[in-house]
Amino acid sequence: MKRLACVCMVLLIMGSTAMAKGISFGARGGLFSASITTIPRGWQNTSFKLGYSGGVFVNYAIDKNISLESEVLYVMKGTKGVIDYPNFHVDFTANYDYIDIPIFVKYTLIPTGSFRPFVIFGPTVGINLTADVDIEGQGFSGTIDYSKVTNTMEFGIVFGGGAGIPVGRGLITLDGRFNMGMSKIIKGGEIVYDFDGQRFTESIPEEETKNIGFALLLGYAF
Repeated sequence: MKRLACVCMVLLIMGSTAMAKGISFGARGGLFSASITTIPRGWQNTSFKLGYSGGVFVNYAIDKNISLESEVLYVMKGTKGVIDYPNFHVDFTANYDYIDIPIFVKYTLIPTGSFRPFVIFGPTVGINLTADVDIEGQGFSGTIDYSKVTNTMEFGIVFGGGAGIPVGRGLITLDGRFNMGMSKIIKGGEIVYDFDGQRFTESIPEEETKNIGFALLLGYAF
């Protein structure tokens, strides 16, 4: 409930701010290719997993070139890979879903015309919504809840570039960006899970693992 209340508060502030002079707002969404930096102990052969990202944004124009932009985005992060044992292997997919709230500086290189390229850079704060690991092996599958050993908050930076194209009274935007986590995902602790009627308890150590990802987002600004 606290996480939801925080997100609702940000949306309310963005909505009320959008009524001010020099403010535009809109929505964007697209693909997010996610992975992690350091591989946790026991995990192997990790690779990028494809997910989605989308939400709303508000932009405040300081002048014709420079603006400040903030977003509230739902982002599907995580990774996938294989754990190899002596006689068998287990495929896993780690799902870490977040509400990301980046605040970045946007510099538009050509502020007028039919093609308006821009670059972005700034910090981002993430609020973890779900943390679970799906596993599938020889004759069994299941989901392990990692929420108790996952940090609620995440801090990072985002940078990238794109272009805006005027359409009607608004602006279609397409941007590519890199999202780099600066804080740890896993805080460590003990998890309990059931498989095939058996209960297991596992101690998860604190890890230096951080989220990383590439996004390709299409949006429309009013």
